[in-house]
Amino acid sequence: MVTLKRPFRLATDEDAPQLAELVNFAGEGLPLHVWAGLSGQGEDPWEIGRARQARKARDGDIIVVDHGTGAVAGLTGYSIGTEPQPVGMDLPVLFRPLQELENSALESWYINVLACYPAARGKGIGSRLLRLAEEIAVSEGLSRLSVIVASDNAGACRLYERHEFKEVERKACVKDGWDTETDQWLLLMKPLSSAKAKTGDVPAQDLAFGGGASR
Repeated sequence: MVTLKRPFRLATDEDAPQLAELVNFAGEGLPLHVWAGLSGQGEDPWEIGRARQARKARDGDIIVVDHGTGAVAGLTGYSIGTEPQPVGMDLPVLFRPLQELENSALESWYINVLACYPAARGKGIGSRLLRLAEEIAVSEGLSRLSVIVASDNAGACRLYERHEFKEVERKACVKDGWDTETDQWLLLMKPLSSAKAKTGDVPAQDLAFGGGASR
């Protein structure tokens, strides 16, 4: 159990528009590409993304940063178990290298989404969310964090390097019609100790964080 402290709070349905945008920031545009593939004729891909994020919010799977004017950043993650997931032919080729990298991060707390609106960057929000991720991981008995980033995302790579994440593996990006400059996905990991999992604001609500976050 982790206590959320201002400006952190659980996301709600009303945050869905912001959450969809944040997920797309974190995914280098891949989420929007996937939503477009799922949309029917005349259907807005963003509506699919918003609906998906609203469901996750209802399940209590997303934390946002809100200074009183709405969500400006978000964190979604989950515990990876002890057994690798199958990478079969039924898994879209876009996701196969990502799943293979996740399979190399067993028994870690996986940061599926950590994103901030551009106007709110440079204010330490990403670092605060990473400290919260550490606290969640330790509360779940895990001793390391993991994250997958695009090799060309210099800002994200710098953030994780500052917080002692190290590259442990990389896979070529399979584009399969996705218009992107990303060539490789990097798996970064960080070992944890319970002493590092500390925050210090006014308690707002308790959080039992769990569940999965689909791409």
